[in-house]
Formats: sequence, structure tokens, C-alpha cells
Amino acid sequence: MRFKNINEITIDKEEDVKRAKKKALIIISLFPLFLIALISYGVYWACFDMNQLPKQELIAEVKSPDGAYTVKAYLSNGGATTSFAVLGELNYNKITKNQKIFIGTIARTMQT
Repeated sequence: MRFKNINEITIDKEEDVKRAKKKALIIISLFPLFLIALISYGVYWACFDMNQLPKQELIAEVKSPDGAYTVKAYLSNGGATTSFAVLGELNYNKITKNQKIFIGTIARTMQT
């Protein structure tokens, strides 16, 4: 809508249609980007986020000589189809921050 005088109101349909098309184009182009970002985060969370790993049995806990860090080693049983794994967790003692530092599998051999 465009106001020329107080008594006269004209509607510029062509300009309104262009504005609506531009808004629709922006929304349509942003939706796939949002969808790709959401799927990417889901893959990261499910496959690469080390905070999703189960901590089951504490094997060892060792403090650094100056007491600044503590390393905790956990034994994790992944179920019937996977072997046992060891997860190392680095804890900063001065701040409440944990960092996963190692994952390794334990190969068990059978002795006869």
C-alpha cells in the first residue's frame, strides 16, 4: 500500500507480489540449509560425540604429581556383539571440565 494523500490510497499489487516472492524465496532457500545442519548435528551426536559413551566400571584413577589433573580409566562393555573397551577421562581438578582422551578395545584371547 502506498499513501499519496490522506484521502487517496492506492495499492501497488506488483510491488507487493515481488516482495512476497522475495520472502518466499528466502524461506525456501533457508529451509534446506537448516535441514542439512540438523542432520549433520544428529550424525555428529550419534557417531562422534564421546559424551555418549557408557562409563561402566572404574578400573583406575591416577592424579598428576602436582594435583592439577586426574585421569580415570573405565571399562565399558558394549554388549554381545562388541568387545570390551577402555575409556580414559581427563578431569581438570581446578575447574569442572572433563575431557575424553582415549578409547581402545581390549582383545581377549583364549588360552588352551
